[in-house]
Amino acid sequence: MTKEAADTDVRLDRLERIARERKPLDAMIKQELRASEDVAELKPTRGVSRDNAGLLEARQHLAASFREWMPALPTPNVPTDASFDDELRLTIGESGSAQHRRSLAVRERASS
Repeated sequence: MTKEAADTDVRLDRLERIARERKPLDAMIKQELRASEDVAELKPTRGVSRDNAGLLEARQHLAASFREWMPALPTPNVPTDASFDDELRLTIGESGSAQHRRSLAVRERASS
């Protein structure tokens, strides 16, 4: 009977340790759930909102600057209607080949 009593004591001790460890674990799980709920409340409920005012102003300023310095390039028949997209890439109302020639002229001018 002593072996059975010892086995029972070992099992009871193990159950008590599990119960002691379970309390902090349950507290951490509850804390994580509260944190997840807090994060969910902070997330925007609609699509990403952007303030385009600064970008629009930069695009307009770049287009105006382009119109000012474009006559300095030795490229004939170049229109001055330039615009910049959301990634601030230059767009001129012409065919792709004319834009390519102009970009090459700009690079050539910049490197010399």
